[in-house]
Amino acid sequence: MTPCEELRTRGSDLIDGDCDEETARKLNAHLDECPDCNPWFSSLQSTVGLLRNLPKSRPPDSLLEHIRQATTRAK
Repeated sequence: MTPCEELRTRGSDLIDGDCDEETARKLNAHLDECPDCNPWFSSLQSTVGLLRNLPKSRPPDSLLEHIRQATTRAK
């Protein structure tokens, strides 16, 4: 896997702090060097930040009931 592919696969992990130190170091080093990945990663960070700031909402009870029924039938 190329460094660009690895970043695109593990970018969310890097943002969430879910990479081990060595992987985070490699990905950050790649970001320092790659003119293509840097804007992509900045956009991903912005998107994740916007999504995290959305208000939490509860799904309608009808949806929850539909899911319960579907999983019961699948068993």
